[in-house]
Amino acid sequence: MRQSNQRLRIGGCLVLAAGVLLSQPLGTPAFAQGAESADRMTVMRENEHSFRITRAESVEALVTFLSPTTFRVRILPLEPDTSALPEYVTTKSDESYPPVEVRVDAQPNEVTFNTSAAILNLSLEDQVLSLELRSRDKVLIDSWDIDAGERVARIDLQSAERIYGFGDKRAAMDQRGQKIDIVNRDAFASESNQSYKSVPFYMSSAGYGLFFHNYRPSTFDVGASVKNRLQLKASG
Repeated sequence: MRQSNQRLRIGGCLVLAAGVLLSQPLGTPAFAQGAESADRMTVMRENEHSFRITRAESVEALVTFLSPTTFRVRILPLEPDTSALPEYVTTKSDESYPPVEVRVDAQPNEVTFNTSAAILNLSLEDQVLSLELRSRDKVLIDSWDIDAGERVARIDLQSAERIYGFGDKRAAMDQRGQKIDIVNRDAFASESNQSYKSVPFYMSSAGYGLFFHNYRPSTFDVGASVKNRLQLKASG
């Protein structure tokens, strides 16, 4: 996810706070979980880019920061995934990106990640990962729920928000109100959203972009079923 037009600024206060927190050995909880507080959320630093978020009887999540304005959110599978990805969806390694200064504030029911350009709030409850994304001066996504059980993500859209992208889709420039299937079809000279150039990526006029890193068929319901909600449904 990328929030555009942000200058790279690392303030001294932010660097100091991140340096103290992130200098702990890998695997050390950012929030200590005691016997009397077993339901609290816990953050573990996996490496210089990634943080694992856990909570008793909930799904686990991995948040990876590739830059101050770019991060990846992943729901971790219950069993290790041993299948090989197709070559066309592989990406360069996280280690090829420079380290990102991140300040972490872990509370019992919420974790906040701060970079120089973005603030990400995150909570876990059963099968649902809930997020809120802000820049330093405005809200980008007020409500974003990822339901691992249903394999669906729901993002509340702002009243005047416009959504652009998804590849060669010709039903409209602004895709709000449309339902887009990320499936390539032979649709020569099509003036609809049927096409053979489907890309699971969109840009929002709210100031962010979202790429769904999944090679299986998926559907973006951009307010077609629920007026002010974008729903992303994955087949796998």
